[in-house]
Amino acid sequence: MRGRGPNFEYKYDLAYRKSFAARLSFRIMGIVAGKGVPASLYLAVTRTLFRNLAGNYQSAANIVRETSHTIASTNDSYIFATVFVGVLDMKTHYLTYCNAAHNAP
Repeated sequence: MRGRGPNFEYKYDLAYRKSFAARLSFRIMGIVAGKGVPASLYLAVTRTLFRNLAGNYQSAANIVRETSHTIASTNDSYIFATVFVGVLDMKTHYLTYCNAAHNAP
């Protein structure tokens, strides 16, 4: 847990790193804003979706888009996440990334 934000809501950190076949390396960093158990569950679901989708997609934008569509369809509590997803090709040293920032409703 990171602490209180400007609107006095708790912020939960999200970080994940995974490498596949010694070629692609995924980095996911972000913050989930909200309070209590709902925000904690949102963090767990978001992290799990990223982990599962990172193995299926090689594009940072595709990972973020699929995660966003899945979460948005069931988010009744208006909790949001701000994330940065980077995919580093270890062979070519080429980094692709996607930044997804959602404003509070």
